[in-house]
Amino acid sequence: MAVPEEFGGGGVDDFRYNVVLTEETTRGGYSGVGFMLHNDVVAPYLLNLADEEQKKRWLPGFCSGEIITAIAMTEPGTGSDLQGIKTRAVRDGDDWVLNGSKTFITNGINADLVIVVACTDPEKGAQGFSLLVVERGMPGFERGRNLDKIGLDAQDTAELSFDDVRVPAANMLGEEGLGFIYLMQNLPQERLSIAVVAAAAMEQVLEDTIQYCRDRKAFGKPIGRFQNSRFELAELSTEALLARVFVDKCVELLNVGALTVQELRWPSTGLLTSRSSSSTAASSCTAVTATCVNTRLRRRTSILGSRRSTAARTRS
Repeated sequence: MAVPEEFGGGGVDDFRYNVVLTEETTRGGYSGVGFMLHNDVVAPYLLNLADEEQKKRWLPGFCSGEIITAIAMTEPGTGSDLQGIKTRAVRDGDDWVLNGSKTFITNGINADLVIVVACTDPEKGAQGFSLLVVERGMPGFERGRNLDKIGLDAQDTAELSFDDVRVPAANMLGEEGLGFIYLMQNLPQERLSIAVVAAAAMEQVLEDTIQYCRDRKAFGKPIGRFQNSRFELAELSTEALLARVFVDKCVELLNVGALTVQELRWPSTGLLTSRSSSSTAASSCTAVTATCVNTRLRRRTSILGSRRSTAARTRS
């Protein structure tokens, strides 16, 4: 949706469109559709870092669905510590020679274009990483098995390997050595997208559970009428509502430009130290967060206190 119309996109940079699409696919249980990874995670890299030649080459197919995309960060021995990435790329004339492996890559089996995070200068630490775009059919680029997971069975989460893959220098995304910075700039939006999925999934699961509690009967009445069932459903409903309020507020602030994706964090340390230009919005989001947390704590304390009183009376 955010890609300019000249390249076949919607021409509207409004993250709420992404949210609606993500929520509906989540509520429908369509775990095999990689729209979120395509639109929310990969799109910003192509829109913000690709030069004009790269945009003309990739974006039309990206928008039409002819090109499926992925981003390869995680390695067999490297998860959250991105500075531990071992995949190497060495310059050889007009090419980069890429060697290494990646794992847990969403869209990995079907991807036509993979943004690979590689170390291009091991002597520079965090400033030695770059982003290289590997395309389907490049010699040495192989896909491993489709990994088994707990849930999301339809999603093609794969292992990828690169054995002397020659990647043209024209396929470097952004500037050499700034890969780590690009990741830090874009990962927060990915996390927000995951939060959107979580909130929508919580609501759908809760809805299904409530319906089950209405239909399932025990001792002559629906199990939803039992006091413990009501306590549990009320607690779950509160948690789902808190998640929805917080996620929606973050999306709203991101969409109007009051906060950058780097400032959206939970717990809200980023919000408390936001730039002066966004102090009002930051205070608003912080207030919502604090209210949500306090409400949940009060409810949980009340429930625990009630249960402890009941247990004490039973023992006496």
